[in-house]
Amino acid sequence: MNRNNPYEKGELMTTAKDLLRKDYVSTDIKETVAKLIGKLKKAGTHSALVFDGKKYLGLVSRRFLLTSRIDPSEMKVGNIIKKRSKAKTPFFVPKLEENTDIKQICKLMTTSDTDMLPVLKKEQVLGIVHAHDVANEIAREYARLTCDELASKPAITARPNDQIIKIITVFSREAIDHLPVVDEQNRLMGMVAMSDLAENPQAWNMSAQKISQAASHQGGKHTGYAHGEKTKMMNLPIQNYMSTRQICCTPPETKIPDAIKTMEENNVCSIVLVKYDKPVGILTIKDLLMDYAK
Repeated sequence: MNRNNPYEKGELMTTAKDLLRKDYVSTDIKETVAKLIGKLKKAGTHSALVFDGKKYLGLVSRRFLLTSRIDPSEMKVGNIIKKRSKAKTPFFVPKLEENTDIKQICKLMTTSDTDMLPVLKKEQVLGIVHAHDVANEIAREYARLTCDELASKPAITARPNDQIIKIITVFSREAIDHLPVVDEQNRLMGMVAMSDLAENPQAWNMSAQKISQAASHQGGKHTGYAHGEKTKMMNLPIQNYMSTRQICCTPPETKIPDAIKTMEENNVCSIVLVKYDKPVGILTIKDLLMDYAK
C-alpha cells in the first residue's frame, strides 16, 4: 500500500527509546507457572520476560502456555523454557536497542509473533516496547483507511460445540486473542477470549478437575487418571466458556485509528468486523504492523 510517510520527508523516526515502557511483567525460572499466570492476570497482559536471577533469558506468552500440557501448580517456569525452545515459536525473541527505529520494530514484532519486545543495553533490560504503543504511533498514517481495507476476510469463527483444544489451536495459529462464536446462520452468538481460558482454573489446574473415585484411591503422589481427565477437559465444547458480550467488535467501515483505540481499551490485539450481526472479517495489530513494515 502506498502512503505518504512523514518520516521520509526529513522528520525524525520514532525509536524504541521513545516507546519504552518499564511496567512489564517479569518472572524467574524458579517460580511456578501458576504464579506467572496470576501475575499476567493482575497486570492484564499476555506476555512476561523471564529471568534467571538478574540475567534476562527470553519471553513467554499465554498463547504458548495454553498449547502446553502442564500442571501449572507444579511446573516451573524453567521447564517451560525448555519446552518452548523445542517448539516452533522461539523462546528467544529479538532484542531491541534504544535506537531501533519503528519500521524495524514492526518487522521484528511480526516475525517473532509477540505483542512486546525487550529493550536491552549491555545485556541489561531497560524496559519493553508494546504492540499497542507501536500501533498508536503509526495510527495517523492510517487515518483515512477503514478496517475492511486491511482486515483478513472472511472472519475466522467458531461454533458453540467446537472443542476447547481446537480453539486454542486457532489462537496459536492465527495470532489472535479472541474469536467470534456463531450459529448455523453465521450470526454472532458471543465471543471466546484467550484470557478467559488462561485464567480459568478448570482449563489448567489438575486439582480443580474431577478425578474418579478409583483414581483417588491409588497410592503415590499422582493418580493414574490425571492426564485422562485433563484431556477430557480440553475436549469440552467452547460454549461453556464463551461470553455473550460482543467484546471488541466494530463495523467494517470503522476508521483504523478508532479500531486501534477500541483494541487498546479492551486489552486485545484483534477486532472482529461485524455487519448485520454477522462477522465478516478480523483486523489484528499484527496486520497493521506487517503493512507498515513493507
